[in-house]
Amino acid sequence: MYEFLLCYHDRHQGVTVTIKEMPVTDTCKYQVKRIRETSGGQEEIDFVECRDLKEAKEVFFQRVKPYIWHGMQD
Repeated sequence: MYEFLLCYHDRHQGVTVTIKEMPVTDTCKYQVKRIRETSGGQEEIDFVECRDLKEAKEVFFQRVKPYIWHGMQD
């Protein structure tokens, strides 16, 4: 099983965003995934495959930013 390199969880919104290192393929090495907690378990919102860690971190922070701003408004 692969470990998450970076994980953000917003308990109020029930959303988790992760960066996961994947087996090296021709197209990607990292995956950024956004998951929503539901009453039936988890629902994948979206995911992006990235070639390098720099790209993965940029995508991660783009996905996390709306939840952080929402939390600051409360």
